[in-house]
Amino acid sequence: MAAEITCERARKIYGRGAAAFEAVNSASFSVEKGEFVSLLGPSGCGKSTLMMMIGGLEAISGGTILAAGTPITEPRPEIGIVFQDPTLLPWKTAMQHCATRRWWTGTLEVFRDPTCRLCWS
Repeated sequence: MAAEITCERARKIYGRGAAAFEAVNSASFSVEKGEFVSLLGPSGCGKSTLMMMIGGLEAISGGTILAAGTPITEPRPEIGIVFQDPTLLPWKTAMQHCATRRWWTGTLEVFRDPTCRLCWS
């Protein structure tokens, strides 16, 4: 049986050439069902970047990240994220922010959904 979360040599590089910065270098670990795991490290070491990659909000530059054996390539309804600071996604409207979870899970019915009605009134 596959682990709930598996990272195999996961990497994240921002920029290109001389301006490239490696935020995550070869992260490898697995998290089994029911396990509680903490990522510890100094500020700027890549903890948040790694969590964003696991959540499907940040593309990986190399390696693999799997959820129950399936590659994570986009946000998934069974993976939730709580940001460190209050965060809005700059490309979304207020209504889209309110309905994001419903949209990702495919359960959003615009104008019939109470979340959308609240945002449109």
